[in-house]
Amino acid sequence: MPTFAIQKLFDNTQDIQRTYMFDLNIPDMGAFGIEDDQLIIRCRTAVLPSRGTEPIESVFMGMKRFFPGKPVFTHTLATTFEEFQDRKVSTALYAWQQQIFDIENAGAATVQNKSDLVRTITLQLYGYDGEPINGGDKSKIEFYNAWVQEVAEVALDYTANDSVKYGVTFQYDRWELK
Repeated sequence: MPTFAIQKLFDNTQDIQRTYMFDLNIPDMGAFGIEDDQLIIRCRTAVLPSRGTEPIESVFMGMKRFFPGKPVFTHTLATTFEEFQDRKVSTALYAWQQQIFDIENAGAATVQNKSDLVRTITLQLYGYDGEPINGGDKSKIEFYNAWVQEVAEVALDYTANDSVKYGVTFQYDRWELK
């Protein structure tokens, strides 16, 4: 009868991935009044995306068969950003939304192409040592053609003891594990 040695299993197992070891990078935010690194340190939460496969149903003589079909994405990335007194997060997100649809000028676009409105957002995952997990292999998720879909409202409260945090939802076309 084989002997079961739990310590041997633990010795050969890598460390767990921690939920707090990540950063979210949105490039070229200087156009909206905030430097990329300033936005990175203010992102407090991000949700790893889902991916599924839509089934294709085939019926023959009363029997159903299923085949793997096209990939299905949620197409949204939920994040939370903590605001500082300089209000750079809310100002930058507002400027990005204004570029998409300028409510002060009856919706007149300030740019001509979708490529001017979207960014490739990168969610980088880190190990406990502060280095990208797996030596950088498959350690980041890139969200292509992302733009601000919604900045949620924030309740201010005299009785609370918390910082201002904005829930921000980004819409994207697809994501890849890199």
